Amino acid sequence: MTTQPMLRGTRQLSELEAIVERGLATFVEVGLALVEIRDRRLYRDGGHDSFESYCRHRWGFSRQHAHRLIEGARVAELVSPVGDIPTERIARELVRLVKQDPETARAVWAELSAHHGDHLTSGNVRRIVGGFLDSDAAPDFSPVDVCEQPRLDRRRPVICPECGHEFVVTR
Repeated sequence: MTTQPMLRGTRQLSELEAIVERGLATFVEVGLALVEIRDRRLYRDGGHDSFESYCRHRWGFSRQHAHRLIEGARVAELVSPVGDIPTERIARELVRLVKQDPETARAVWAELSAHHGDHLTSGNVRRIVGGFLDSDAAPDFSPVDVCEQPRLDRRRPVICPECGHEFVVTR
């Protein structure tokens, strides 16, 4: 009797998790589609004079939101070449760091996702990224470990306010 509800609960969880996984990948696909529509001016084929008009009338969101989706998709592609996709909100928090230093962003994402896993929040990412952006020095990377994940040097830490984990920027 107790086995039956557990099986049903497990099946429901896996089905729901599949939906979440598809949703995480979807914002990347949406952002990449929007960048192609914008760059190739395909919105004109739909009778729109501008990308802004296209976004507003076809999808009901602003040009700024479309650009956030585009930036988030580009960040997700950069930091997750093997499919470990951040959420849209987390990807948007990484945009400033990607623009400043893509390699640092990739290393920070690898360490954040490895350390925090599913408990990572956009606020936490914002604070960690802010710690790197406040620094006037370029980060120093240690050699790649056996998992081939970039690791950050431990000389000048940026400390995670949620768990105390140290991310490092060198001087």
